[in-house]
Amino acid sequence: MAQEADRESLETIVTLARAGDTRAYGALVRQFEGMARSYALRYLHDFHLAQDVAQEAFLEAYQCLGNLREPLAFPAWFRRIVFKHCDRVTRGKRLAALPLDSMPEQRDSSPDPAQFLDLQHCHEKNLEKLRTLPPHERIVVTLFYLNGYSQNEISEFLKIPISTIKNRLRTARLRLETGRGIDARDERCSAESDERHSLRVISELLGCPKSLETRANPVRSVWEAVRAGLDHYEVVYGAEIEDRDDILGEDSGKPVDYVFHLSKDKVLRPNMLDIVAKAVRGRKPPVRSMAPGRVFQVAQSAPYWMSNEVDGILLEDRATLNTVRDPLDRILSLALGGKKTRWIEEQGPFFSHMAKQGPFLSHMTKAQARSGDDWITVCIVGACDGTLLRCLGQDPRKAVGCVFGIHLESIVKVRS
Repeated sequence: MAQEADRESLETIVTLARAGDTRAYGALVRQFEGMARSYALRYLHDFHLAQDVAQEAFLEAYQCLGNLREPLAFPAWFRRIVFKHCDRVTRGKRLAALPLDSMPEQRDSSPDPAQFLDLQHCHEKNLEKLRTLPPHERIVVTLFYLNGYSQNEISEFLKIPISTIKNRLRTARLRLETGRGIDARDERCSAESDERHSLRVISELLGCPKSLETRANPVRSVWEAVRAGLDHYEVVYGAEIEDRDDILGEDSGKPVDYVFHLSKDKVLRPNMLDIVAKAVRGRKPPVRSMAPGRVFQVAQSAPYWMSNEVDGILLEDRATLNTVRDPLDRILSLALGGKKTRWIEEQGPFFSHMAKQGPFLSHMTKAQARSGDDWITVCIVGACDGTLLRCLGQDPRKAVGCVFGIHLESIVKVRS
């Protein structure tokens, strides 16, 4: 029943958009923008190009929507437009758009995709195997078996002969059946690396709702409380995709384990402290800055996670942990609705899993809030050591600084 309702909803939205209803077309954009970006990423391997392609595809789809006679065919029709623009980008030429109704019916005599992948019993296992294929084989298998394109359509999209399509499918089937090229000893390492570099995963992460931009969202309400309590701090913002060199303590010799990599030089930001550090670098104290936003890190207990955080920096001649901690204590008391909290002093290195150049903090204290039988860390405050001060463009002999990090989701979890 739900699937039937979804089909009726899609048919209604496409029909309204085709009649010129811009709000309905906006709903189509919201529904399919993740799909467009994901497909483009899979083909182009460049997030910025994928964004551009998705925008161009939506523009062309809007202009040509009158050519689509069957509203329920919109997803397949739109995917063709996306891939056409991907091909144009990679080949530097524009291809003629073909309406869905002008495409001849293609029947393929190859084995049933269900027989090949055995989706009912080992879907997840085969998806893992699919990632081990070479890129030129993986895209053909994905288009043919998972997205349902015919060999003729794939040949047209990729501009390669059908004989090449058949050869790549045959070779890929052999690899998947025999496991050739998959080293079981490196399976765990390969899986972790795949998550860190997976454009599919990165696209899904970036496509998640932005809680800080959603009214009445509890995460946003906590941020508003922080901003009101720290109104003497300037608020800075930065892009979710940043240069790898901007990661504090980055070791340029190898990829960072906990970071999602879009390319050799671009990563998803793993913390907001990078954003603040870039904004305050080299400025003369006193400086008070903080940055709210989504951060992305590969976790040990799951393939990935995303959270909303506020990180801040205080550079002041006589700054101490209490200079930062006292106002944060008042904010936490208000934001947590009177929940019991405690501060714990720690001597261990802050950012120990992040910094390659040093511990970054000489002293650290963290605030924990009681949630049932557990204590959950909701805030961290630390004193900058010489390494971090130098990263901030300060002279450790003259400057004193503190940093803090607030976990907005953790506060919401405790409060709920």
